[in-house]
Amino acid sequence: MDERKRRILQALVEDYIETAQPVGSRAIARRHGLGVSPATIRNEMADLEEMGFVEQPHTSAGRVPSSRGYRYYVDHLMAVGIPGERELEPLRRVCGDRTVPVRALIRRTAGVLSQMTQYTSLVVGPQLEKATFKCLEVIPVNGNRLLVVLLTGSGLIQTRLVDRPEGVPLEYLEGMVSALNGAFAGMDLAAVATRGLDRARVDFPRGVGLLESLRGMIELGGAQEEEDVLFVGGTSNILKQPEFRDVDKIRRLFSVFERQQLIQELLTELNVDPEDVVVTIGEENPCPDMHDCSLVSAAYYVGGKLLGRIGILGPRRMRYARVVGMVSMVREMLSQELWRRRLG
Repeated sequence: MDERKRRILQALVEDYIETAQPVGSRAIARRHGLGVSPATIRNEMADLEEMGFVEQPHTSAGRVPSSRGYRYYVDHLMAVGIPGERELEPLRRVCGDRTVPVRALIRRTAGVLSQMTQYTSLVVGPQLEKATFKCLEVIPVNGNRLLVVLLTGSGLIQTRLVDRPEGVPLEYLEGMVSALNGAFAGMDLAAVATRGLDRARVDFPRGVGLLESLRGMIELGGAQEEEDVLFVGGTSNILKQPEFRDVDKIRRLFSVFERQQLIQELLTELNVDPEDVVVTIGEENPCPDMHDCSLVSAAYYVGGKLLGRIGILGPRRMRYARVVGMVSMVREMLSQELWRRRLG
């Protein structure tokens, strides 16, 4: 493709993304100052149509990008947008709140990401049952109440407020926690919840109530993560897009949101390189119900270990430059925060 066609295609894609209206040659000539006449632009657009990069939805209308046109734009013409500090402030507040466990952090990240992009966010979080024990803390609060904090090797945090066992000195519980941290460090949580805590009940009979609370945290947390590992934010944002005023399209797309396993498998299949932000456009999506959509996704890692995946789902007429920059930045910030929590 020669340089003039590239500039015309870029102008057409960016105008259509902003207006959601077919773009004509006069509009491109007026807005972009390419130094050529509308007639020349019209001829070039006809060539681009023959090449499969643009489509003409109606005989008298302008052109719109095809999936192939969007692909060429993303791969060769787009300048990735870098989010500003003000844009990132809501995400910094979410990541900076160390009082929430990782599961809530990921859920909030999905919500903030959908607000920032005005599309639908998909965030897959780490699963507790695959985690290892890092440490346990018991913090006195309000008289005889204790805050029990469980930190795993992958950065997950579980908390529970419990009553301190009557007549049991705090020093006894602190000694028990110290012994547990030494015995369980690096152990698979499933093993901790079974044989590890069974042994501890024998060694620390006065701390049985606290040990059972710890067992419950592991088991309940694991069940919750297994059931709700995919967090979806801003599903209603898709209704704001003019492409999805068609009831049939909405119904098909919302059926995808209900198939969480499908989305997880799709994000897993697309993100194999830790450095990549992957853009999947229209018919490139393996799921036919997503052929009217584009998906921008990336994996996030902590210490070289895959913890989850981030995705933004929107129409093919997506603000790709902005979304790619946003996903890249959110992936980096989430990875950094989970790494800080892992280091404790």
